[in-house]
Amino acid sequence: MWQIKEDDFFFKERLPPDIFHFLSGIKSFSARLQKYATRLIINKITGKWQIDYNQYGSPLIEKKYISISHCKNFACVYYHTEKIGVDIELIDQRILKIADRFLNIYEKTTFGINNLQTLTLIWAAKEAIFKKYGGETTFFASCITITEIQNKIVKAEIKTSDFFAEELLSYEIINALVLTYTL
Repeated sequence: MWQIKEDDFFFKERLPPDIFHFLSGIKSFSARLQKYATRLIINKITGKWQIDYNQYGSPLIEKKYISISHCKNFACVYYHTEKIGVDIELIDQRILKIADRFLNIYEKTTFGINNLQTLTLIWAAKEAIFKKYGGETTFFASCITITEIQNKIVKAEIKTSDFFAEELLSYEIINALVLTYTL
C-alpha cells in the first residue's frame, strides 16, 4: 500500500513515457496519481509495466492474478498465483447511505447498522470478494454474507445460483482507512 504524497513530476521521472502520457489524460488529479502509483507498485513487484485483463476485466500479469484498489491518496496492489482480492476504503459517514444495498438481515442483526468502522469493513470485505470471484457476487446483500469478524479475520460465505464458497479475509485499520484482502 502506498500513501501518495508525490506530484506529477515525481511520476514523470519514473514511469515510461508512453505509460505516463497515456495516464496523464485522466482528468481527475487524484485518480491520475492513483494510477501512476499503481503502475509503479506493479513494476516494483513484477518488473513489468504491461497489465493484461481476462475476459471478466480482472487484471493479470504473466498469467498471475493481481488486484488493485485506490482510495483518496492511497493505492494498493495484491499479486499472487491464485485469484485474490483487495480493497481499501475510507471510514466515512457516506457508508450509512448505502448500507441497505450491501447488508443483509443476518449482518444487520449480528453487526448492527451504526458503527462506521464495522460497516466500512463489511463493505471492503465484500468488494475484495467481488474482485476475487466476480460474476453474480455483485449482489452484495444476497450473495455475500459476512459471518464473523474477529482477531483481524473476516469470515464470509459466497452463494450464487450455481456456486457456494467460504472465504477468509484479513483486515487492518490504518488511521481512517480499512484495508482488507482475501487469504
